[in-house]
Parts: sequence; C-alpha cells; structure tokens
Amino acid sequence: MTIWERMRRWSLRAGMIWSVRQPGVPYMVHLPYGGVGAARKTEDYLQAYGTIGWLFAVVSRIAAGVSDAEWRLERPGAGSSEITDHPLLTLLADANPFWTGQELIEYTQMWVDLAGEAFWVVNRGGRGWPEEIWPVPPNRMRVVASKGAYLTGYVYEFEGERVPLAVDRVIHFRLPNPYNMYRGLGPVQAMAVDLDSESYAAQWNKNFFLNSARPDGVLQIEGTVTDEEYQRLRSEWSQHHQGVGQAHRVAILEGGMSYKQIQLSQQEMSFIEQRKLNRDAILGVYGMPLSVLGISETVNRANAESGEYVFARWVLRPRLQRIKHKLNETLVPMFGAGLRLGYADPTPENREESRLAAESGLRTGYMTVNEARGRMDLDPLADGNIFLWGLAVMPTPVASLGSGRVSGQPPGGDGPSADGEEGEGKEAPTPGPSPFGGGEEAPGVVRGLGEAAKERLGGLWLRRLPGREGRFKRVMLGYWERQAVAMLEALGEEAPPAPQRGEKVGEKVLEGFDWALWLRELVAVLGPVVRATVEEGAEGAIEDYGLGIAFDVDNPRVQLWMGQHLDKSTLIVEETTREDIRGILAEAEAEGASIDEMTRRIKGYYDNIDYRAERVARTETVSASNHGAFESYHQAGVREKEWWAALDERTRERHLAAHGEVVPIEAPFVATGEEMMYPGDDAGSAGNVINCQCTVLPVVE
Repeated sequence: MTIWERMRRWSLRAGMIWSVRQPGVPYMVHLPYGGVGAARKTEDYLQAYGTIGWLFAVVSRIAAGVSDAEWRLERPGAGSSEITDHPLLTLLADANPFWTGQELIEYTQMWVDLAGEAFWVVNRGGRGWPEEIWPVPPNRMRVVASKGAYLTGYVYEFEGERVPLAVDRVIHFRLPNPYNMYRGLGPVQAMAVDLDSESYAAQWNKNFFLNSARPDGVLQIEGTVTDEEYQRLRSEWSQHHQGVGQAHRVAILEGGMSYKQIQLSQQEMSFIEQRKLNRDAILGVYGMPLSVLGISETVNRANAESGEYVFARWVLRPRLQRIKHKLNETLVPMFGAGLRLGYADPTPENREESRLAAESGLRTGYMTVNEARGRMDLDPLADGNIFLWGLAVMPTPVASLGSGRVSGQPPGGDGPSADGEEGEGKEAPTPGPSPFGGGEEAPGVVRGLGEAAKERLGGLWLRRLPGREGRFKRVMLGYWERQAVAMLEALGEEAPPAPQRGEKVGEKVLEGFDWALWLRELVAVLGPVVRATVEEGAEGAIEDYGLGIAFDVDNPRVQLWMGQHLDKSTLIVEETTREDIRGILAEAEAEGASIDEMTRRIKGYYDNIDYRAERVARTETVSASNHGAFESYHQAGVREKEWWAALDERTRERHLAAHGEVVPIEAPFVATGEEMMYPGDDAGSAGNVINCQCTVLPVVE
C-alpha cells in the first residue's frame, strides 16, 4: 500500500473529504430579467445604430477612436524590449483576407457599445498559431453553458444553419451583466426608453414637414356625404395641403364645411428641448463630452481641451484596457508564453493642468523659468535658468544657490551652510529647558511625555481651534459677500433684459466674470491668515513640548509650503464656487426662468454660504496649524512623530486606525489609507482632510 493510499484511508476514517478536485459551481443559473426593454432582441439594439442619429454619432466616434490605437508587443522581464515583427502583430493588422485589423476592432467595439458583447472566431494554421480572425455579430452566437465546466462552447446560428464551436476557438468580449454572467449588457439596453423617445421625436419631426405637424384634424360637414364626395374631398385635401411644398397653404372650404385641429402645436410640445434632453441622455450614458462631437453651444477653448482629455482618458482608455486584458488572456497565449500585448495610451497631456502647474511652480519658487516653459512645451530662454523666488519675486540665478537642490528640500535649504554656519546668516537658536526633563540634552530628545500628557495637550489643541477657525471664517464670508455683489452686477449688466430664445445667459455671464481677479484676491486675503496660523501652530507646539527654539516662519521650506498650499486650496474653493453657480444658472435656464429669478437664486446661494465658510475655515485651520507644528519639530531636530486623533463622534474610522501611528519625522503616515505627512496635509484626499481635527505630536524617547 502506497503512502497516498494510507493517507486517504486515514482521512476517510477521520471523517475528512479527500478529493483531488472539488466539484465546480453550477454557474448556469442566472437571474430572470423583467426590466425595461425585456421584450427587445439583440437585433433591435443593433438596428438602433442606423435609425437614431445621436446614437450613431456617439458609437461611431468611440469605435473609430478605439480602432485607431497602435498595438504593441513585448516580452516582459529583465531587459524587456518591444517586439516590432511578430505573427501576432501581423494578425492584428490583417485579420483575414477580407478584413483589416482596424475594421476588426471597430466592429468589435461597435457591437460591444450597442449589444454589450462581441465575438471573434479564431482559425488556426498548421503550426497551431492563429492565422485568421473572423468577427461574428452577437445576435448570431449562442453561448452553451455547463453546470460542471461553466462553459461547454458556442453555437453559430444563421438562417437555420448551426455550427458548434469549441471554447478555445471563440474570444468573447462582454460588458458586465448583473443578471446573466454569460452574456453582456450594453449602454443601449440601459437607455432603451430614452432611445424610443428620440426615435418617436424624430418621426414626429418628419411628419411635421410632410403634414405641417397636423395629421389629426377633422373636416366637419353638415349632413351626410356620398362615397364619391368623400373620396373627392380626401383626394383634393391631400393634393393641396400634404407635403413640404404644400405646408401652411390657405384652405378654401365648401359650404357647410369647417376644419377642427386636435393636434398640439410644436411650440406646446417643447419639441426642441425634448430633443436636447434625449441627446444629453444618450451622451451621458456613454460619457461623451459635447465638444468631441463638435457641439459648441457651451464650449470654449479650455473645456474643449478638457473634453478631449476626458474622451481619451475615460471613454477610449477603459475600452482599450478591456480589449487588452481579454487578448492577453485568450489570444496572446496561442503564440507561446512570455508575451504581453499593450497599446499606445491615447490620453493627451492635460494642457490646463500643465499651465496651472507651471504657474504655481514659477510663482512659489520650486521651478525655474525654463522648467516652467518646459511644462508647456516651450523652448528655453538664454537667461531663463532663474527662480522667481520669494514674496518680492526677485530673480535669483541657479548658480548662486550652490551645487543644486536636494530632493524634498527647497533651493538653498534651511540647514547649516557648507562652512558650518547657519543658513541665511541667522544664529542658531539656543535650546531652552524642557518641562518634561532632560536637562542639557539636544532639542531632538524630549522625555517624560506619557499618555496622560498626550491627552492633556491634545485637549489643549482642540480648545485652540475655534478661535483660529473663526478668523478664517470671517475672511471667507467677507470675500464671498464682495463676490456676490460683483456677480449680481454682472448678471444684471451683461445679461439682456429679454434674451433671445436659446441664448445661454448663464454661460455668457460666467465667461465675462473675471474669475482670475477673484482668485488673486482670495490668495491675497487668505495669505496673511495662513501665515499667522502656521506661526501659532508652531509656537504652540514649541511651548507645549518645550522644544526650546525660535520658530523661523521665513524659512524657505515654510515659505514654499505656504505658496503651494494657497495655490491649491484657493483654486479648489474658486472652482467649486464657479461650478455651483454654473449649475444654478443652467437649471434656471432649463426651466425658462427670467433674469430676476436667476438673480434671486444666485443671491440665495451666497446668502446661505455660511456652511461652506465653516468647512473651509476648519480645513484651513487644521492644515496650517499642523504644518506649523510639523515644521517646528523639523527645525528642532525631532526624530519621530505620532498621529493623534480627536477620538470624538466625528472622527473618521481611518483616523481612528491611524491614532498612535509613529513614523520618522520625514516619513509619511500610511494608516489612513494614503501617504500624509501630518493631519490636514495637502497630499491627502478630500475624504481624509476636510473637517479633520487630528494633530501631530513629537515622539517621546
């Protein structure tokens, strides 16, 4: 008896299950579907492409963009390089004797976007490698499920002919389907009712031109008419009043006859607005920006570039990713192991993001003029290797800053110079005594800070916050009060008293409003408050923990942070305000509101902005205060830091998890789910930063 037989007998006696392979899950069962469009067939969704203009425009544009991608092949691993000549690349360029690779991908993506799925049938050659790929419409392919093996194969059905196909001959692309794991579910199925509405609207519009949109009218005649008189009247009415060329002609009625119209007029049906709603519903399901389709009603250069980026990043790229992963799973292994298929990313550079980064870097001193020009693909200047550095924006040659910049440190540094003297000509601060003991030890060593002390000082931190928040809140409310006056004046002055039909008053006002001017004012009014709060956060930490230093708020490292922080936070505030107002005006225009009503809604928005001022104040206070404390630890030579959470009912679960996390002073905290140097750090997402009340403590050695 072998050892395996002994083990099996022992396991059976012990009541254990011994099996080399467990039985498969019966995946054949799928949920019944009774939703919208349940009675429709796949053919109906495919035919909608040729009957609904907006659907054709969106799907064809997406399919053309996906099929335009350049496919690349490489062999991953050490010394990996791109393979430029391979049978797989040849196959993707020429799918079969009648189809190019571009046509193959275009049809595939078209079917996926219409029916939620597409199929390829692979024909292999003598070497076992695929030599042809034939695309198959999804309405002609049946999936054969299996309880034991999940999938038995496929059956091609067309005009009574049935061709069984093995699993390894078919590549099935599909979108997730929550009620049938074997078949795909596409955008068209999800908006079947909207497409019906658009189709009916288009037919009604056609009837308008054929019959003056009055097919439901009644000719009332006193008494009775014979069959011959009825046929004569019907023939004459059609001859003189039906068709585009006969529309709106005057009718001459015979004695005793009258015409009664029972059809609603085109104006009463708000026909144009309904067509726009249908269009927006179709574009919304596919995530298609208006500008990509050449619709310019709300497009300027900035959002046109943004639309191109959104189209490439969130429409084309996910579809290419889906195709890439499916081919790497199914088609690529047919040519042997160790190959990987990829594509050239179609996402363009975000020009607006590059511009903002260049402006921020230049203004706050972490980019030279030539580095900023490089972000915008501009040629360098002969004298452009300079920083516009500091509040006075004084040009400073790079050569005068020494051998270069250290990673993570601003130009010039904030430590000792090469000859051992403190930078900027300042004397090194003299450490003072620590209230927690330690005598003559270096300021980086703090002793005696136990849990009770942490709780007491954490409570002191929380008691200091309301006063600092109130200062930020007063500044924000004053700023928005002035902005509200300017916005209402712009709405009253630039908007016509009686706008023409279809004129976008809101867009006109927003484009004419000087947002850049208000952004500069916001930086100007918040700058002194941020500086004061950083100083207070640092001085409070120095006093609480006996760091024994004089905080240097003009240190380049601190100045660099304040510039970058103001750039980011003020831009977020201003863009949020702009989008809020844009939404208010767009909603008002969609409802046909007057200028007075728009003014009332904008005034109401600014009158109820107190909650935003409070949120901005709390977020800014925690960020600036904690940065001041963090910088004071850095300047004092503290080696490690600790995350301290407020531990109240508003504390996030991620911050509870981070409570007590200890890391080196220059290392980020990670227990929150992302890297942050301290609570409120600008590197954190909104979910980790907004309304946070945590703080950072120096670690006791």
